[in-house]
Amino acid sequence: MSKTKKAIKLKVRIPHVILDARNADPALVAKLSEGLDSLDARFRILGPEMKGVELAYAFSVEEALEESHIWVVLGKELPAEFNMIAERGIIPVALRGVNKDLENYNPVGECGNSFLFPKSSAWSIYGTLVRALENFNFTYDWKNLQSEVKSLTV
Repeated sequence: MSKTKKAIKLKVRIPHVILDARNADPALVAKLSEGLDSLDARFRILGPEMKGVELAYAFSVEEALEESHIWVVLGKELPAEFNMIAERGIIPVALRGVNKDLENYNPVGECGNSFLFPKSSAWSIYGTLVRALENFNFTYDWKNLQSEVKSLTV
């Protein structure tokens, strides 16, 4: 007699990332988008359509707020909707110094409320985004990071 096999249930979490390109340099967005297909995430762009960028676009801010886990601010200032982003526990990735209340996440100390890139270049943004995506896989740490973000208002 053969044993009955149970179906294996896998919990696969795919991070949804919004690239907020509304105030960004189109050349920077195009350069950054070249490497994003090698990352395990779903990327959508919020902003005007750009030449050389072959990523899906979010239809509206509301749609972007509903589906994202990570919000990448590609401009030099926080979006007007930042408080709504924080209230939902969406983790910001932004330029260091864009706001004094954003603290770069430190996984050793388990403190911080965002991921900050040192300069506005495609490689700096890419490296910081990879760090955020790696942390997404650690559910406990990610939930703590979300609670830190939810207490943030600017």
